[in-house]
Amino acid sequence: MSTPCVSREFATEPTVSRLNVASVACFSSMTGFGRMLRHFECLAAAIMLLVLQSGNSCGADPPPRRAIASVPESIDFLVPVPDPALQSFEAKANVSKTEITRTKRSPNADTNTISSHASVPDSSKPVVHGSLNNPYAANYQPGRWVAASCSEPVGNRSPVSDYSTVTSAGCSTDTGCDSCVWNCCPEQSLLHVRAEHLQWWISGMRLPPLASFSPAGTPVNQAGVLGVPGNTILYGGDEIFNQSLAGGRYTATYWWDTCNPVAIEAEYFGIFHNDEAFQAGSPTEIVSRPFINALSGLEDAQLVSFPALLEGTVSVDAHTELHSAAVRLRHDFYRCNSEPGLEIEDRWSRRWSAFLGYRYIQLEEDLTIREDLTDPAPPTTDFDIRDSFETENHFHGGEFGLAGELEKGRWSLDVDARLSLGSHRQEVTIDGNTLITTLGIQQSSTGGLLTQSSNIGMYRRNRFSVIPEFGASLGYRVHENVRLVAGYRFLFWPDVVRPGDQIDRVVNPNLLAPAVPPVAGPQRPRFQFVEDDFLAHAITLGCEVNW
Repeated sequence: MSTPCVSREFATEPTVSRLNVASVACFSSMTGFGRMLRHFECLAAAIMLLVLQSGNSCGADPPPRRAIASVPESIDFLVPVPDPALQSFEAKANVSKTEITRTKRSPNADTNTISSHASVPDSSKPVVHGSLNNPYAANYQPGRWVAASCSEPVGNRSPVSDYSTVTSAGCSTDTGCDSCVWNCCPEQSLLHVRAEHLQWWISGMRLPPLASFSPAGTPVNQAGVLGVPGNTILYGGDEIFNQSLAGGRYTATYWWDTCNPVAIEAEYFGIFHNDEAFQAGSPTEIVSRPFINALSGLEDAQLVSFPALLEGTVSVDAHTELHSAAVRLRHDFYRCNSEPGLEIEDRWSRRWSAFLGYRYIQLEEDLTIREDLTDPAPPTTDFDIRDSFETENHFHGGEFGLAGELEKGRWSLDVDARLSLGSHRQEVTIDGNTLITTLGIQQSSTGGLLTQSSNIGMYRRNRFSVIPEFGASLGYRVHENVRLVAGYRFLFWPDVVRPGDQIDRVVNPNLLAPAVPPVAGPQRPRFQFVEDDFLAHAITLGCEVNW
């Protein structure tokens, strides 16, 4: 008859962060295959207890920050022994997120403790293997052990269960990071909040010629027609929004605890609402709106103001804004730092992080051309003509990337590179109308000049987009919890729709209000999606505060 496996959980005094040590004592009178099965059952029970009960030295009840030192090349600690009669015993300890399983019994230790020694041989990979065997049993194999270094003698401490009281006293950090392993605990704050002003430069919005000027004496049939000697473009024919634009960026990062390598991060950046405005026209000037006549295929123009014939103004208003928000999980896969408690000037640290999350980007722009005209010939007639082009680009997708941070003394350097992949929704809205008022009677018609029934409407489609982004910043720590930062950011968004590109300059004059059906000639202007690449880069200046 066999004795069932007995599991026990052992913890140190309440003043010390706990490490749950699972042990299984098996006594069996069975031999051969039955005894082997019993050992497998005990091993499985021990593994389950280790997984379910093993503590985290950086968990809900972390030790004082000054005790979380860089992991030395090797450590010594004592582990309670559940039963001196145990033939085989295996224990695990979590040392600054590095699982140490190599331990051995010291011959001069009493029967209730095991003097445990763990080697951290290389910073390139954590130690994740090893076992403890009773040295008095026949199957004891000591394995490989290196001499302890940078650790206190075992005899100077009471039995402990985790790294919170195993400091690397006297261990030099001047030789770099050789004694550090991946995910060693940095002396970091839990919450980091950064606010930055961004001065942006973006790809300009292309505009066709929207207003033209003719010198005095120009015949009416040639007024404003491009290509006629003396006529010039007043507005359009180039790009707008190619000057610097103001914006901002705000980031908040929260680490689960002082040495956990996982954080959640939220970010917003954008270009604030920016406007462009133009107006021209007076009773003494010849101002027109140029277009291409669909019937003749030649340049033509619609009068805005002509002395003694027509009074009026033409105005153009445009606006652009960019918004982006993201939430991501960030994981430090490598980090190393100087020992805690040093002055700011003597500290150093470096880390590499990978992140994965969700990204939203929106580019919203519009362009409106308006004419306010008066025909002075009796009866006086007023014309209010409007063309409107609006575009929206919405990106929803996943984001992944890498970030690095190097800090030495008060100075620091941060770099990050990320790639977003996902759905890009393009939306174009074209609208226009003409309001004619004669003797107080109004007549409203669909369409202006560049907007007619042939292209007015709302158009949508989805595309797949890949958006790269890069950033770098230089920081200077002015206080323990305050850092000033200055840097550069770059964003590239391919295949966006913008208002100026959606304008078709070819117009059938028979569609102009008030149109009389049936309309002869081609249905122009027409709509088709026209895409352009959007590039944005910015100089950043801001401040980071941590708690």
